[in-house]
Amino acid sequence: MFARDLKDVGRFFALWDFMRRHTSLSPPPALLHLALSTAMDSQSASRTVKVLQEMYALKVFPTPHLTDRLARVGREITAIHEMIGLFVKLQKQDVFDKNRKEQQLLQTQIDEHELKVFAERGVPLKGDATPEQEVRKEFFDKQDKLKKAKFGGNRRPWLPLGEFLQSKQKGGEAYAKRHDRPRPPPEVDA
Repeated sequence: MFARDLKDVGRFFALWDFMRRHTSLSPPPALLHLALSTAMDSQSASRTVKVLQEMYALKVFPTPHLTDRLARVGREITAIHEMIGLFVKLQKQDVFDKNRKEQQLLQTQIDEHELKVFAERGVPLKGDATPEQEVRKEFFDKQDKLKKAKFGGNRRPWLPLGEFLQSKQKGGEAYAKRHDRPRPPPEVDA
């Protein structure tokens, strides 16, 4: 395209401003990325921030290469830092919304399946468990308790690494607790 080949920043942004003012078309992401790259080439912080604001309004994120360049170019410009913070918040919100929609879709599919099973059998899936299921659950709960008692019932609690190393060293309170045990008084025969 002309901006990459000519390296004429002024002409590119003259056309860019004309297009943004006189048309209602929204530029495609590739053109926004080109505008951001050209704005960074122009070394104009205000132009870079304007392009970032347009990208934010259209929810177009910079590519990893542009993000790397932007980090180097705008490391001392607080307005760029604020825009990057807004992009991070926008991405978090997009991911949250996407996950919430997916969760709602899964929940409706589960509810639909439960309704089908109820229509076929006449028994709800989440309803009361049968006696066999209760006995089975109790059996496996008991097995889990036995496993825990066998492998970890009498273990010392886990300590963070620093506290564990301190408890193994000679001297200090932990050493005194282990070695300075109170002894029973000597027996006196009377």
